[in-house]
Amino acid sequence: MDAVPSLLQLCIQKLAQSLINYGPKKVRFRRLTELPRQALEPLLELLVTKNALNDNVLPHALTRQTQRLYLEGQSHLRRCVLNTIGRSCPELRMLDVRGCQQVDNRIVRDVLQYCEHLETLRLDSCTKISDSAFAPALWKPPLAGFLGLCELSVGKCAQITAEGLMGYIIKGAPLLRRLDLAYCRLAITDEVASELVFTLGLEALDLSFCTQITDAPFQAWPATVLRELRVSNTQITDSAVERIARRAPQLEVFDAGCVSRLTDHGIKALTEHCRQLKCLCVCYTQISDAAFQSIATCQHLEQLNASWCLHATSRSIEALVLGSQMPLRELVLDHVGAMNLDLGERFSLLPPPASPGWEAFTMKTSGASSSSPTLPPWVSGILPPDLSSFSLPPSVETHDLPAPPLLLLTSGELSPERQSLDSVSRPPCHSWEAHTLTSPLKQ
Repeated sequence: MDAVPSLLQLCIQKLAQSLINYGPKKVRFRRLTELPRQALEPLLELLVTKNALNDNVLPHALTRQTQRLYLEGQSHLRRCVLNTIGRSCPELRMLDVRGCQQVDNRIVRDVLQYCEHLETLRLDSCTKISDSAFAPALWKPPLAGFLGLCELSVGKCAQITAEGLMGYIIKGAPLLRRLDLAYCRLAITDEVASELVFTLGLEALDLSFCTQITDAPFQAWPATVLRELRVSNTQITDSAVERIARRAPQLEVFDAGCVSRLTDHGIKALTEHCRQLKCLCVCYTQISDAAFQSIATCQHLEQLNASWCLHATSRSIEALVLGSQMPLRELVLDHVGAMNLDLGERFSLLPPPASPGWEAFTMKTSGASSSSPTLPPWVSGILPPDLSSFSLPPSVETHDLPAPPLLLLTSGELSPERQSLDSVSRPPCHSWEAHTLTSPLKQ
């Protein structure tokens, strides 16, 4: 049962609805600055959710008391308005402008210059950002916003290089604990990756889609405090995963999706050494039934994505369902074993429908056969109660069909009683000569 909204929440919803429907006709924008922070920040989040935040409202909502500012996906806001964030919100602690492609180096630099208490900065998909966004301007003091920064996300900011990452960001942010560098191919090399994983004290690191990463960064290095590591779509192998598992025993989140060289050996080492694993993604890998048996031993696993693991069979499902004590809340097994799971009567899957022109499949049940197949008994336990949309229309009796038309053949002299054709075979190819009629005629 949903909690009853408080009076403050009701007032915020009413104010947001008035801003959306009437704008300045009923609401004086200048009075927004008088709202307390506990009301102004949820109001902005609600307007962003409804995609109703505009350039007329935002300048009056940027006050000295603002600490959290969510602007994800607001690409319609003008750049001149976003330029005032740093100077207008000196107490800002969290800024989220993901997907705002109009954000440039000046906006980011001003935020880092004037927001001394900044803790979280999310800039994913801000494609205009480069190294100069994190470099202090000429004749200006160092960027004070780096001193307390704990989380930085610059995924898909492809202009950031290794020099800017290590020279400005890493050296300027001593308290950095969470770093997202997905798709930053210019910034991530094997040397940079090794330092990020083992020497900087990071707790969460995202190196997804940095396709140039190999096993080299994960060789002989000391232990790490990493709790979250995402290396999907990289060139690592089982050797790298084994070394990560031994050196990061506190790992809770591991994403190795689309790592085509990951097999059962890497997963076995991961489950043996990382006993606190809660989230695991191994989709599009080469793991088989042995890996699923190892995964079933994880006692804290809550999320598992093993879709498109084509080497798995029915035993992998049995290992997860029957022999596991995992507190799973999310399980994704799309196309495991290419849907070729033979689990017997209880877990048998529906065969694929026949292609046009070929004989349609039928499923025999107890009694007579029917062209409208019934669902297996185990499907009823996982599908909604109403399964009317899953059944095919009833078959039409042959005596209700109209009589087939007569086919007149002019190539030879046939008697009238031999002019009806029973069936027409499927043509073996698409050439005109192959369209022949092969069927015995009634005597």
